[in-house]
Amino acid sequence: MNTLFLAYSDRDWPSSRIRAWNVTDHWSDADCCPWQDGENLINSYDSIILQKIVNPTIWNHLKGGEIFLDLCDPEWWLKDTKQLLLEYLPYFKKIVVSSKALKEDFFQTFGVQPVWIDDRFPFVNGVREHQETAVVKLVWFGSTENRVPCLNLIGETFHRLIAEGVKFELLIIDGKPNVPYLPVPWLHHVQWSKDSLHQILINCDVALLPQYPGPRGVMKSNNKKVTAYWAGLPIHEGIDYFTLKRLIENWRLRQKIGKKNREIAENDFEINKSVQQWKELVK
Repeated sequence: MNTLFLAYSDRDWPSSRIRAWNVTDHWSDADCCPWQDGENLINSYDSIILQKIVNPTIWNHLKGGEIFLDLCDPEWWLKDTKQLLLEYLPYFKKIVVSSKALKEDFFQTFGVQPVWIDDRFPFVNGVREHQETAVVKLVWFGSTENRVPCLNLIGETFHRLIAEGVKFELLIIDGKPNVPYLPVPWLHHVQWSKDSLHQILINCDVALLPQYPGPRGVMKSNNKKVTAYWAGLPIHEGIDYFTLKRLIENWRLRQKIGKKNREIAENDFEINKSVQQWKELVK
């Protein structure tokens, strides 16, 4: 069976890269293209996977064959989108989601049980070689619009570390490094790039990844944590001051946790596991 992923966007869009382009890179019988280019290709494939909700005009071409919808956000919380989904649900063979919370929310909303396929990544060489350092580098990375809601949650943690004389720096990696978060000497910014992210991360010490606030944060996939796993970094949400302080002050602890996280990435979050799930789903 040949399969076509209609991606929401190109490879620079995180969810499209992770849940469409990366998958087809490792699946010989599957192709991927932006959804705008897929209208004339649909009839050439046995299975079509629509990645995220897109312009409903493309949906009019999907009322036949085996069509799957892959959702990584709770877009159905919007009234118009919910109505659109209700209209088109009968045409989808299966709904796929990226987290357990999304799976449960979709089922409670529509009475339809989705399939949960994790965000996974291609194998990548290079891992953090943890060592004793005078100033520990914490790192946050993500969408620019998520910077303030995430980091504001843990502002008091930063103040307490400084008050206690703990030596650290924070590196922010996102799309607007020219827009500083705070004018303080311990904070630095660099431009996000899919090609350079892993190399930057393996030169950091701790991934500081507070959960996005509110109910939407519960719905999000764990792709940022898994990205840090691949880099061999320990992860902290920034709330528990004492455990973060221990991570900063104990490089051997960082080394132990980082090694375990890399093993988890290789064993559980390598892209071929997602490919296999998709193959079984469309078979």
